Amino acid sequence: MKFHLFIISAVFIFGCQPKSTEDEEKTPPFNSFKNYPKNYFLDLNFNKTNKDYVALCNKLPSTLLHFDYNYHYFLTDDSTEIIFPNEAQPNWCKIYLKSKKYLNNPSRLKDYLKKSADIIQEHPILPIYIYKKDSIAYKLSFFEQETYLRLKFTKL
Repeated sequence: MKFHLFIISAVFIFGCQPKSTEDEEKTPPFNSFKNYPKNYFLDLNFNKTNKDYVALCNKLPSTLLHFDYNYHYFLTDDSTEIIFPNEAQPNWCKIYLKSKKYLNNPSRLKDYLKKSADIIQEHPILPIYIYKKDSIAYKLSFFEQETYLRLKFTKL
């Protein structure tokens, strides 16, 4: 009798575990990264010009905080900051993610970004992921702080 209860308990415990499907694993944790790694954030990628970056930021609910050598935008709906150089073809971009949706589970985002990397340079403070897909190679440095996540994308 005890053996039957053990079998029924084991089937119930292990048989009721949710199974992850391949589709769930490929689903981005946040809409801003839905086309990753082709677009590294929203519709930004290194095939775009500076004018494309500015146009995208101006379409979003955002404020231009600073403009000199770099553009510095603040996205008002989720406190994200986007910084990119004032060059015809930007070769880097920094994204500061400050909202609770990112800060409550940074490992979920990090794992998603890491999955599609071609080269992974592990480091406890500043891991680097390198992507060589599509037409342009770039690297991502992921810096995690208590009040923000800083993602720096650099064209290789």
